[in-house]
Amino acid sequence: MKSFIVGVVALLMVVGAGATQAHAVPRIALLNSSNTADFFDPAMDALFPERDYTPAYCGIGLTLAREESNRYWMGWQWAFDHNFLATGPDVKYDYPNVYMTIFDWNINPTDLAGFDILLLSNDVNLSREQMQVIQQWVLKGGILLATFGSGYDEIVTLGKGDTIRNAKGHTDGLHNLWQDPFNKLYTSTAISVFTNVIITNNAAPGPAQGVPLGETFYGRWANLLTGRPLNFSNAYAFLKFYDFAPDNSWLPVDSKKPQPAILSTKNSKGWVVYYAFAPEFNVALEYDVAGHCAGDPAYKKFDPHGNLVLDGNPAPGIQAGTADEVNGYHVPSASAGLLPLMKATVDFLLDLPQ
Repeated sequence: MKSFIVGVVALLMVVGAGATQAHAVPRIALLNSSNTADFFDPAMDALFPERDYTPAYCGIGLTLAREESNRYWMGWQWAFDHNFLATGPDVKYDYPNVYMTIFDWNINPTDLAGFDILLLSNDVNLSREQMQVIQQWVLKGGILLATFGSGYDEIVTLGKGDTIRNAKGHTDGLHNLWQDPFNKLYTSTAISVFTNVIITNNAAPGPAQGVPLGETFYGRWANLLTGRPLNFSNAYAFLKFYDFAPDNSWLPVDSKKPQPAILSTKNSKGWVVYYAFAPEFNVALEYDVAGHCAGDPAYKKFDPHGNLVLDGNPAPGIQAGTADEVNGYHVPSASAGLLPLMKATVDFLLDLPQ
């Protein structure tokens, strides 16, 4: 894993070498936040302070307890390290080296000044001071890419079985940067079991540039923002909601007002792209980047007799496709349509004038 210290050394070396080597410096800071990890299972910290939080211990609902946060930022890490599964001329940047992992203590004006882009991956539970620093950094020219619960003070669940708990604290937040009037995140579980994403604007330059228009599979919950018309200029995708019918088929749910999935806004001298969902979570699950609990139904395989067996490895999707098809069963990739979208957004932000 990259460290911030190495990045600072590299930055000093590049500055000494001259501007022609500026491309060698990581431009994206990917936050691995202990504050976010604390959000997922603080009770386990108190009960078992000596344990190392490996997937050998699993929380309620087969979550990874405190390590559940790894299923967000590590999804982005995997995507960068594997070029978002792009090949040939589609690999526009040196993605494995364009980012660097940073930590809570790096959210300060001095350290952020060394990066063009900050990536917050469902970073709930940031401190008041961190959010103030990030907001000022954006207003002075920084570029922020934030997903799902990042920068919100509280996650509110309203039925339908969402397992993310409420987090209560101060009333600050980053939501104003993407023009959301609420400091609380209201999950889509209030109206549906899961959501997909409909790309409505793929024009370049833009955060969905070149991505096919229409519906992309996501299959999880999202943040209910203020409803916007489908032609809203700052929205590039909208959510589509589903429940299960009695026969387990997908039943579309009318949300009354279109709910944005991707917002892109200019803020003073800076720029913000906000995802009301977390595509990186699908990537992390599909490629099992954070490990999983034994018996997790997201990880399934078939024995030689065609019987379903839990705790399969690797995860459903591209990796497990061959084994499943042998038994006449195929689980579609949960991230195949999301990785190109993630890459398109990263390319768009890296292309912005600095």
